[in-house]
Amino acid sequence: MDDFIHKNKVVEFASEAGEVLDTNKYSKTEVTGKGGGSVGQGYNTDVKITSTTKTINELWYKTDDDIEKHIKLYDSPVAVRPGQKISMISTSIKGKDGSKEVVLVNHSAKKHWIININFILANIFKINSNNFLFYLFLNVAIAFGIALFVMKSHIIDVGRGDIISYAIVSGIIYGAIWVTKIIIKVNMLRTKLNTHLEKLASELQSN
Repeated sequence: MDDFIHKNKVVEFASEAGEVLDTNKYSKTEVTGKGGGSVGQGYNTDVKITSTTKTINELWYKTDDDIEKHIKLYDSPVAVRPGQKISMISTSIKGKDGSKEVVLVNHSAKKHWIININFILANIFKINSNNFLFYLFLNVAIAFGIALFVMKSHIIDVGRGDIISYAIVSGIIYGAIWVTKIIIKVNMLRTKLNTHLEKLASELQSN
C-alpha cells in the first residue's frame, strides 16, 4: 500500500483480510463530581456532577492467516455483523515497531470507515493538546521577552510604566497569530491524510 509522506515523516500502511466472528456494542457512563468543600465560615460549595457517555463497539475477527483478533472502538459509526468479510488497514511509522488499525473496510456491505486518524496525528506527527499548549506558552514567552528587551533598550520609546503592558499585549498578539497558523497547518494535514486513507480504502474495497 502507498506510504503517506509529510516532510520527514513516512507513514506505512498494511492491510489484512478476515471474517467477523462476533460484535458487542454498549454504552459506558463516567460520572465525576466537583465541589462540596467548606469555604470561609462553615459554608459549603455546591457539588457539580457531570457525566460523559461513550459508546463502545467491540469486534472480534479472524484473519485469513487463521489468527483471531480483537479491536475496541469508541463512539464509532462502524457497523458489522458476524460472517461479514472485512479488511483492516493498519499504520506504523517507518523504523519503529507496533501498529494501529486506522481504517475498517466492510467488503460485504461495500462500506468503509476511517477509525483512528487522531492516532496518526497524535502519535506520529505529535499533534496533541499537551504539545500544543507547551509550544503556545513557549511562543508567547519568547514574544513577551523580545518586546520587554526592545522596550527596556529604548529601541522603542515607551514609558517605564507601560513596558509590561506592551510586552503582554505583544505576547498575546503573537500567540494568537501562532495559534491561527497552527490550526491552518493541522487542518491541511488532516485533509491530506484523510484523502490518502480514503484512497487506500476505496482501492481495497474495489478488489
